[in-house]
Amino acid sequence: MSAVSFDSVLTGPGLRLVLLSGVPSPWSEAALAIFRYKQLPFVYSRARPTDPAFQSWNGARNLPAVLLDDAPVRTSWGEILAVAERLAPEPRLLPDEAEARLRTLGLCHELMSEGGLMWNARLLAIDSGLATEGREGFPLRAAQYLAPRYGWHTSCAELARKHAIRVLALLNAELARTQGPYYAGSQLSALDLYSAASMNILVPLPDSVCPIVPPLRAAFTWMGQTLTEAISPALLQHRDRVVAAFFEAHL
Repeated sequence: MSAVSFDSVLTGPGLRLVLLSGVPSPWSEAALAIFRYKQLPFVYSRARPTDPAFQSWNGARNLPAVLLDDAPVRTSWGEILAVAERLAPEPRLLPDEAEARLRTLGLCHELMSEGGLMWNARLLAIDSGLATEGREGFPLRAAQYLAPRYGWHTSCAELARKHAIRVLALLNAELARTQGPYYAGSQLSALDLYSAASMNILVPLPDSVCPIVPPLRAAFTWMGQTLTEAISPALLQHRDRVVAAFFEAHL
């Protein structure tokens, strides 16, 4: 694993990742942790959607993006996880047993997909940023940029909050059910990596571990505060364990 230029990622062979720069995106940081855990040889670069080089590339509109030789670019969490599992079946991040596999993938979906926890937490911060001109939630310019991308409308906040709290309750119940250090008990799974990366957005780790520019740190902190009653100590303790063991020193 090594960091290279954006051009090198686009033109090189093999497995390459383009990750979001400047923000500890749970999608990007979990993708990086997955490929590191699999000990796959890859290179990566970081970019922002506003970078001219990224905007001129026709390969993807969202980050992270995974490139593998001449195969189509993958950008969704499910596609990225599937590529990692195929390239390195061991150590596996999805259970082999069917019911456990479905449970793990279902909870990953509730976290990471459109309409999931991260989606709805962002909708809450978008709504508050627009309503308060950036005094709460996202800064106003960020809220205006993100609103059409997330389907914001004037009555979305209440439903978004309910969905987010429901997913947090599912995660809490799963940790309590297995009574292990991980969601699957003693075995790390993809859900652990996605959950830890997501909890770090809602309750960001300190700048010494996870540097975030102050306006975005304030926005992420606001997200967690508006959902605070649903974020259990167990979820944060799990985040701390997984981040310390499987994520880069600085997210």
